[in-house]
Amino acid sequence: MLGGSEEPASFASVQGYLVAGNLDDAEAELARAKAAGLPPEAADELAGHIGESRGSLLPLLKKFGWLTLAWVGAFVLLWLVGGGLSKWALRAVDVAMKGEVTPVSSGERRIRRLYRAAVAITGAYFFLSLPIIAAVTLLSAILVVVLCLSAGVIPVKLIAIVGIVALVSVWSIGKSMIALFRYKESDPGEELDLGREPALADVLRRVADDVKTRSVDRVFVTQGTEMAVYERGGPVTTLRGRGERCLILGVAILEGFRVRTFKSILAHEYGHFKNEDTAGGHLALAVRRSIFHMACGMIEGGAASSLNPAWWFIRGYSRVFHRITQGASRLQEVLADRASVFTYGSASFDAGFRHVIAREAAFGLHAKATVDEAHKSQVAVMNFYQFSPSAGPSAEDVESKIAAELSAEHSEDDSHPPPLARLDMAARMRSEGLPPSDADDQEVWTLFRDREALELRMTARIRDAVLENHGVDLAAPKASTE
Repeated sequence: MLGGSEEPASFASVQGYLVAGNLDDAEAELARAKAAGLPPEAADELAGHIGESRGSLLPLLKKFGWLTLAWVGAFVLLWLVGGGLSKWALRAVDVAMKGEVTPVSSGERRIRRLYRAAVAITGAYFFLSLPIIAAVTLLSAILVVVLCLSAGVIPVKLIAIVGIVALVSVWSIGKSMIALFRYKESDPGEELDLGREPALADVLRRVADDVKTRSVDRVFVTQGTEMAVYERGGPVTTLRGRGERCLILGVAILEGFRVRTFKSILAHEYGHFKNEDTAGGHLALAVRRSIFHMACGMIEGGAASSLNPAWWFIRGYSRVFHRITQGASRLQEVLADRASVFTYGSASFDAGFRHVIAREAAFGLHAKATVDEAHKSQVAVMNFYQFSPSAGPSAEDVESKIAAELSAEHSEDDSHPPPLARLDMAARMRSEGLPPSDADDQEVWTLFRDREALELRMTARIRDAVLENHGVDLAAPKASTE
């Protein structure tokens, strides 16, 4: 039988569990006390306290507070680990840029594996954070309203603003999740039928064989000077190396491109496949896409405020994600450069790299001069690539722009090493590469069945873009009204 001296102890024990928010333990302790003879009046009083606690938000808020603290701690940990990992990768880049190592060292492979794990963990953290940040935003808005009411003041305008910001933020988070699951990847350009371009398809396969990787499955041509690869498919598919491999090839880059130098730049892109840089990239793209949708939604809805917790999260997480991937992206480019140099030699990489920069500079100046002349002189442009503007860029203009691109100041945030440093690395490697074939000195355009037809189709794309962005119809331009 429970004596009088033991009754306060039961109260204290149950009350202790109540203060700690352990309501289940409080109920269990109360049941034991009742079985031991706790008076009904005391038991009812304790049961009432437990019921009141269950009906209040305090236990829930306490648990949410611990969850929020753990979430913030994980955020800080990601920042610290990401910074350390990035510095490690940047040191590896410095070693690799000396051009005195094997194609891929064991240390570099280890860094790549760690990076893939870090990106996966950081991506998972992002998507798990969305419901937390939505709850924090709503609770913050509710807290503001409660504080105002407690003070006996009802600032209607403030409450309306806080409510709108909270709702817009939660709506933007929802949109980012919808974009993640319903996003349909669009083609980056016009798909080229490789069955009708056997010479090009053969070169693509040969380069893949030389680099010792799998060739691209699809080629998309664009109107600019792009040249890049990526993989299509979900995270599981790409991580298993079964994603659909795609090449983006800008038509403007092909002018004056020789097959050997083209193969060298293509080997750089295939190096990304071989090093599995594109595998798992689907997750990183999904994270960036979701951040973009969230940010756009908040900006458009007027919720991009420093007082908005959801906006803090977007800005802070973007910095963390960039911090983690900074060193990885630069190391990936260096290793892809080395794959090209080892395969086709230092001289071919140098020539191909300089060709890409030269075409970017020349085509940019050519495009501006062509659009200006079409607008001012009402000259129709039927083939954008073959058009010769009367006030076109001089050779000095092009060389000046090339020199500026090569000597551009390097930023710590750049995803690529400086151009001159990449060329210097290739020269230090002194690689001869595979012996050239008989067709290596031909122009890349000889690999295409109908150059003019392709240029006209890309001209149509340029025409649409210029009309939409500048209001100038290159087929029937209007004179300036100025």
